[in-house]
Amino acid sequence: MKDSNRNDLPFFSSLHHEKISAQITCTRNYFPLYSSRSGGIIMDAWTPGRLISTIYRRCQRQLDRRFAEADVEAGHGVYLYLVELARQDGTTQSDLARRLALDPASVTRSLRRMESMGGIVRREGTDGRERRVFLSSAGREALPQVTKILDEWDEMAANGLSSAEREQLEALLERMATNTEEDQR
Repeated sequence: MKDSNRNDLPFFSSLHHEKISAQITCTRNYFPLYSSRSGGIIMDAWTPGRLISTIYRRCQRQLDRRFAEADVEAGHGVYLYLVELARQDGTTQSDLARRLALDPASVTRSLRRMESMGGIVRREGTDGRERRVFLSSAGREALPQVTKILDEWDEMAANGLSSAEREQLEALLERMATNTEEDQR
């Protein structure tokens, strides 16, 4: 097999050798990202979207573990539904999907599983096609423990932030959430 020089490869020939060398020797992470600000591929960038994604994955793992330790069946995203239904019990499945920014088919599957676990009850709505979702007594009983665990996680995640920093962070994240709403596109 012929030894190839980086200049022989179309991918490498379009990039600067200095950038590639810096990227290859980077030790912080090995996930290539594209950044229009830097003009190309970078490997050591923690963009807001990537940080949010990382925090989300860590949150899910930690919450799943904490719910399991507390013997509360709210892991794997079930807590999202419980908390949202506590805010507006009796909402439609489609409205629940919209408010949680989830795919309606995924919501239907999750609600079916929650119903079999006894956490919710679904009833026919005014329209024969619509289904309304209500917390069951078991779902209501789980809420205090669920909110306690969520509050503890939020407190841990925001440890070391001042009140002003927390408010600023919330405002910035709310703006990003608005910017990424699918209805906006």
